[in-house]
Amino acid sequence: MKRRIILFAALLLFGFFTKISVSQTPPPPPPQGGHGSSGNQPQGGAPVGNGNVILITMSLLYAGKKAYSRRNELNNI
Repeated sequence: MKRRIILFAALLLFGFFTKISVSQTPPPPPPQGGHGSSGNQPQGGAPVGNGNVILITMSLLYAGKKAYSRRNELNNI
């Protein structure tokens, strides 16, 4: 019985958050003119490439450290 209540609550919560995310209004259209000489210009974005390299490098270093410490732990037994 308790498992059914937890499952029902989880499904209800999932449905509630799905409804909230779908019911949001779309963003307003971009302004017309005044963005340069040739009409609307795209907004500047954040440089993603450097962040990905740092993230992958840090995760590889962390995995290497975990593997090294696990290997030393097994050798010391």
